[in-house]
Amino acid sequence: VRNDHRLREVASFQKLLDQVASPKKGNATFYAHTKGNSTYGSVQGSIYWRNAMYYALLDQWEGCMTSLEEYVAVGCCKMIWGDNYRSPYPSGLNHGRWMFSGTFFWFRNDAVFSRDDWRKVPQDRYGAEAWLAGMFSTEQTKSVLQPWPETAYPGIDPYDSKWYRDAGVAIEDVELAHPSYRI
Repeated sequence: VRNDHRLREVASFQKLLDQVASPKKGNATFYAHTKGNSTYGSVQGSIYWRNAMYYALLDQWEGCMTSLEEYVAVGCCKMIWGDNYRSPYPSGLNHGRWMFSGTFFWFRNDAVFSRDDWRKVPQDRYGAEAWLAGMFSTEQTKSVLQPWPETAYPGIDPYDSKWYRDAGVAIEDVELAHPSYRI
């Protein structure tokens, strides 16, 4: 897919979904966009963030699959905002009332692809991040790594390493165990 500075990952998102679109029960899909093109503050914090996401969702995949028996999607760093709050997306996108901040998640194929509206991806650079919230309530999803309260934005720098040191993941262990995660 041709690089699109306006849509970014959303330019290819629908094509990727089309490749796995089967409502077969028991199938799950993992989606992530790797961090590296837009970090505010510490680059090291962004590396910790990415490593923590991979650790929680891929190294701990068995727990994610167990959670998918009850929830339609599992991810990390959930953010919830109410109807009376301004959208947290810098573009102003208004789609749903929650997200897995950073776009790292698993979803159950039967829950997503059995819906008529699964192709409704917002045509915005944050559309992939917002996509699940257009179909499912926050109660139908679970965050398996939540360094800050779900209803609170993590402040000016969500990539500050302090968030991931206190998140139940030993960042140093993740880096030592998985040197391939390093940039």
